Amino acid sequence: PAVDGAVVAVRDSAWMLTQLDTLSSYTLALDLTPVAGTITDFYIIINLPNDRSGLALRLSYNGTRLTTAGLYQFERAQLDGNGLFSHSLGTTALYTAQLLDLGVFSTLPLELSVQDTLFTMRLNGQDLLATSFSRPLADGAIGLQLSAGTTVNGVAIYD
Repeated sequence: PAVDGAVVAVRDSAWMLTQLDTLSSYTLALDLTPVAGTITDFYIIINLPNDRSGLALRLSYNGTRLTTAGLYQFERAQLDGNGLFSHSLGTTALYTAQLLDLGVFSTLPLELSVQDTLFTMRLNGQDLLATSFSRPLADGAIGLQLSAGTTVNGVAIYD
């Protein structure tokens, strides 16, 4: 449901995808507000071409702050049912980073950017991740998968 212009996940593994499936270079800005004290993962789907493998950013939250981030490949069918939460994405991330000394945020202002072969992620304007892909991403949809109670607002997608 929407609450004051925000979307709240009403169950674990709630997910949404853009109807637009032609995104390959873009910036996604959003504010995530997790349930305080809840240990969980969030998945931001940064690329899901039609009927092909996708790419997701998994953000691990320890109840007060983000602790790790990793890029994983997944198959479209893994979103069905309980989604990425219930499927092993494997033990090997394409890219992973420990997120140390970020401080505590009740709301996580995130910005993800895919420009040609460069992927970056920022939290509250601070660069946290930067990596390059071997080739530009194929056109695809983007989206989110969240745990119950997580609120999303301020979503913007732009070139």
